[in-house]
Amino acid sequence: MKKKKTIKERVLEDVFDIWDNKGVEFARDELKKMYLREYSMLTDIEDKRLILHNLAVAEKDSKNGSMESVKQYTKILKEDMDKVPNYKTGETACLYARVIMNYAESNKNELSKEELKEIYEFCYKVYRKYDDKNENGYLTKLISKFNLSLINENFNTVLSVFEDVLIHNNNTQYAEALNGFENDIKNVDEALYNQALLLKQNRQTKIS
Repeated sequence: MKKKKTIKERVLEDVFDIWDNKGVEFARDELKKMYLREYSMLTDIEDKRLILHNLAVAEKDSKNGSMESVKQYTKILKEDMDKVPNYKTGETACLYARVIMNYAESNKNELSKEELKEIYEFCYKVYRKYDDKNENGYLTKLISKFNLSLINENFNTVLSVFEDVLIHNNNTQYAEALNGFENDIKNVDEALYNQALLLKQNRQTKIS
């Protein structure tokens, strides 16, 4: 008798294989089936996280994705994680931080400044240990630092982080982060936005 696969195996093996070979929309559809059929019956928070976190990411990255759905998914998962004692500490702190960063990004207009600040402070505290630029958490540290500095109106640090990310602009993930930075700065302070654009222009001039 064939052994039934765990949620972890189905997501990390089957769904990710679909994601890599067929595309994000196909992976999203498979994750949505798992969510609708199984999520409410699950008791293990890691199983819930694997389904809903990846569904939120797939929804956001899909060409026909719904931001309202992303908001809903991230909110539900955060609420479920908050019910688990000590999930914000220890080895699971990074997992929690990753989820609430997506939650803050997708629900930014609905959250208060204090709520956003609390999330940004937590995420930066978790990721600030990543000093090696080759580590996966390094970019997340920069994003957390940028978000926290911008909401605290520490504009010198905002520009410093912007420049750090600008250096790696040939990397797709860094380029996406930089575009997000530009939009966020533009919505906060026009003079700061002009300074950021000047840094970008000077960088492009040096490269050319």
